[in-house]
Amino acid sequence: MNRFPRYCCMFMLIWPMLAQAQFTRGTFYYSGYGINSVPGFANGLAELSLNTGNDNGLLGLAIAPEFGLFVSDRWLLGSRLTIGSFILSGETGLGSFSLSPFARYYFNPQASNNHFFANAQFDLSISPTTMGANLGLGITHFLAPGLGWDTYLALQRPDFEIERNLRLGLSSRLNIYLNKDLRTNRREALSGIQRGSVIIGGTNGGFSFGIQSAREGTSNISIFDVAPNLFYLFTDHLAVGTRLNLIISGNDNFNITTYGLTPQVRYYFTKAQHRLWFIGSAYQFARSKGTVAGQDFEGNSTSLSFGGGLNSFLTPHLALELAPNLNYNFERNTTRIGIDLGIQFFLHPK
Repeated sequence: MNRFPRYCCMFMLIWPMLAQAQFTRGTFYYSGYGINSVPGFANGLAELSLNTGNDNGLLGLAIAPEFGLFVSDRWLLGSRLTIGSFILSGETGLGSFSLSPFARYYFNPQASNNHFFANAQFDLSISPTTMGANLGLGITHFLAPGLGWDTYLALQRPDFEIERNLRLGLSSRLNIYLNKDLRTNRREALSGIQRGSVIIGGTNGGFSFGIQSAREGTSNISIFDVAPNLFYLFTDHLAVGTRLNLIISGNDNFNITTYGLTPQVRYYFTKAQHRLWFIGSAYQFARSKGTVAGQDFEGNSTSLSFGGGLNSFLTPHLALELAPNLNYNFERNTTRIGIDLGIQFFLHPK
């Protein structure tokens, strides 16, 4: 067998994998952004919750999806939508509403794995009323078909009304990219979970620091925030994992450090199906300490969560998760009953 037929056969074998990773016109983009209330369960897209305790009742609704569409092989247009509302002690209020349209240009959409892009985004907030923007460069690295790991370095102007308010930020998170082939097969996609699979949910990270200080006589504020959240399936049904979180912020006038550990477990009743039911539990410990206005402080927070839910798979590596859950905070003596909607990412052994 000469080299040319051999190369043709090799190309035919690997072409489906390459095609899954390419951007094409009509590819959908989804991301959960900004909701991360209960460790161990779905977060990112939306939540409906009732909080009771300390003589106060709070009914809250939060929605925070980011979505987009490739209008060509290079251009992705989309927006982030954030809505937060609440009812407290019989009074209704609107917590927040913002719209953040963006345009992204990919320089090498036909690459097999790593795709570089330029991005521009406006942040329009109605409550409170602010307008800002960010502009930067990034890379999308595919971990599996439809599963992209985006890292973005940007100049940020959070509020145009505030002078000397320029920041440099680096962010990283997992996102969904569904081309036409993946969307066609999404209703029949099987989970593929098995012993050795890894579940990644609610994972994010970022760092930002001020280039200019908005207040005279003060230095710039720096913020470092990472929160990896991982499960490992020790059997075909039992997943054990933990969430780590570390937040460091401050300048010459204050500093606050928060760190925590959240061991968690979940059990899947079935495997290798399009929809999977599960139950789970998580215990969260967090500690904060720092100095504000010359005064030292420190405090702990512990909570316990129980719940369950449903994973509906879009691909063998991507699933929407709907998870009713109950969380009790021991220090605050508060109880949260919630229904959360989010995204879970699955990586399977080869």
